[in-house]
Amino acid sequence: MSVFKTQRDNETRADLLAVQAVSASRYDPEALAAYIARMQPPSERAPRIFAVLPDRDARIGALRQAIAQLPAQTYPSIDLDEFSRMQEQVRSIARRSVPPVEDRPRPTLKRRN
Repeated sequence: MSVFKTQRDNETRADLLAVQAVSASRYDPEALAAYIARMQPPSERAPRIFAVLPDRDARIGALRQAIAQLPAQTYPSIDLDEFSRMQEQVRSIARRSVPPVEDRPRPTLKRRN
């Protein structure tokens, strides 16, 4: 059971380092808190001793507290058009690198006689 507590402590430390790294990369660290709030399921009434992740509300609170301790700075706004262009570029590269299903060699079964 101490492994679970260690894992939760490691997750908390990783979150705090992620806030610093995201901010240093000139991205808004509040987006990280919003992402975790959206992706981590709400804490249930299951025994906390077996939880791998920290309590969701406590985790988000710790993130926001770490964000508040960062020096004040402005972050660039998000350009959705640029993001869409980048997504399409990645999709086109992926389409070129994977052959269509009908062009792939199919496995064959060889019989021994």
